Amino acid sequence: MVKNPNEPKGAYHPGPGTAHEVGVMIGFMAAFVLITVAYLMLWRLGNSKGEAKERLRREDLQEKLHRPRNTRVFAVHDMDRPVDRDSVSQGF
Repeated sequence: MVKNPNEPKGAYHPGPGTAHEVGVMIGFMAAFVLITVAYLMLWRLGNSKGEAKERLRREDLQEKLHRPRNTRVFAVHDMDRPVDRDSVSQGF
């Protein structure tokens, strides 16, 4: 007698129920939400550190831009005498 190849080889075992599949789906969605929230927190932490560095860089740049270029101090009596072009350019 020839055996039917389509006949099951063992006892019948039904697949997982709908409740099990819905539970797995909800579990994956919960994992997705948790991972997304964790990533968001890390992203904001990184941005706040970057913004603090940028703020310090901008403050340093503002200090450099608003610092007077000629730091040479003139005495009061130096302002009374005429100044030629060469003596003025030496202070820069």
